[in-house]
Amino acid sequence: LDHTVKRDTHNAGNFAFLHRKVQYIGINLVGGIVHNQTEREKRHEGTLRWVEEEVARNVDDIELVVIVGNAEPSDDNGDFFKPLFTADDRWGKKLLYIHESNERSQLRRHFDGDKHILM
Repeated sequence: LDHTVKRDTHNAGNFAFLHRKVQYIGINLVGGIVHNQTEREKRHEGTLRWVEEEVARNVDDIELVVIVGNAEPSDDNGDFFKPLFTADDRWGKKLLYIHESNERSQLRRHFDGDKHILM
């Protein structure tokens, strides 16, 4: 297994590594108040593409994808999360998204009705 941490060349806050058949991915999304919608969408698109590339590179060696992020899934960032949360069908892998907030912590079993996604 590859324990080397990979970094996104376009967003240094994003990282990925593979350990014991689990693909771990950390993402730094644009959250909070939107100052530039175009920039936000561009960054979300780039991060989504990078996540897809990382999983595709290791898809035969993984059983689970764990993504840790700084933004809670919502309508505001659905341009990132909706395509991400349908990717588990393409990958044929389970997906766990972990979000932590200084304000509160919660565990939800499903996102937007999708039974394959754990949060």
